[in-house]
Amino acid sequence: MKIFTLYWLGAFFSHLYCSPAELQIHCPHPKFHESGCIEQNRSLDIKKKQIVLNGFEGAYNPTIVARNEGGYTLFFRFDVPCDHYFKKTRLVYLTYLGYVDLDENLNLLHAPALLPMLSPYCEDPRVVLFQGQYVLFFNDVLKEDPSKRVMKIALIDPKTKKILKVKKLPEQTRKIEKNWTPFVLKDEGRERLFYVYEFNDLSVYEVLIDGQRWETKKIHSKNLDDPKIQEWIKKYGPLRGGAPLLEIEGKLWSFFHSCFYETVFERGRNRNHYFYHMGVMTLDQNARKVERLLPSPLLYDDAYQTPRERSREKWVVYPSGALYNPLDQSILIAVGENDGAIFLLKVDKQKLESKMEFVGV
Repeated sequence: MKIFTLYWLGAFFSHLYCSPAELQIHCPHPKFHESGCIEQNRSLDIKKKQIVLNGFEGAYNPTIVARNEGGYTLFFRFDVPCDHYFKKTRLVYLTYLGYVDLDENLNLLHAPALLPMLSPYCEDPRVVLFQGQYVLFFNDVLKEDPSKRVMKIALIDPKTKKILKVKKLPEQTRKIEKNWTPFVLKDEGRERLFYVYEFNDLSVYEVLIDGQRWETKKIHSKNLDDPKIQEWIKKYGPLRGGAPLLEIEGKLWSFFHSCFYETVFERGRNRNHYFYHMGVMTLDQNARKVERLLPSPLLYDDAYQTPRERSREKWVVYPSGALYNPLDQSILIAVGENDGAIFLLKVDKQKLESKMEFVGV
């Protein structure tokens, strides 16, 4: 995988630094307030910046990719309330994908804009750089039956942001497809494009692009039956897609998400409360086995503080982008919070790795 030189200014994040004693988690569930979880995240000294997009307030679920000329491009999801029917299927939002370029200090270079996706129902972008182009993974309604959602990929010119091609991906088995996790590997100087279809069985596919012909090829799958992984799933929920896999020193880093829920009696009836959070694990270079796992969710100071305007029943920290800076060995993580805000987090790779436990998968 091509490694870009990423630039950071320590002073930029210095005013955002939170001392370990000040870590606050704005989520009521006791799992996030256990001593092991709090102490793990205190010691990581995670720094953060909120990205505010004028004209696109409430944008969320960001992904980020490095630009050849320096800086970054940030992609995001933006929803517009619109209660309507599409072929007898009720939809309550129009959902768009947008972008903005950032400089090396994470400042906006221009006003954010929407991508010309030719569909008002696109959700949850993931972007990787592949053979000089941005490859955007996203989900969209199936026009023949908008109660179903399918995965698509779009090729985008990095400079003009022009959509070059859009294709529906094969190998879809569910009514609602989402959370496929792309990654790029370099094999004898040739870049190859892959995605993880499902983390619980580590099913990996390769995307083969040959002119107008796009195909997928299953590479492998493996049930994750290691006790530590099963313990995570039992306590925090299943492993689901997140940021594109990040290659660091021959290992693939996964910033995934999990979700669990509990039923509470509220406002006169039983309601489910859902808790989305971020996990971290590393895989071998071919994504055939998990090697390390962070024992508790990765959280940061004032996590979950964004007002929950979309849903009172959900607390959300959702990772959807990640980059590595080899100069200072830091990782930049793009997360959406409570379906209404975008944060960029900076964490030291060595500190994070020191908190991870080996698994025997």
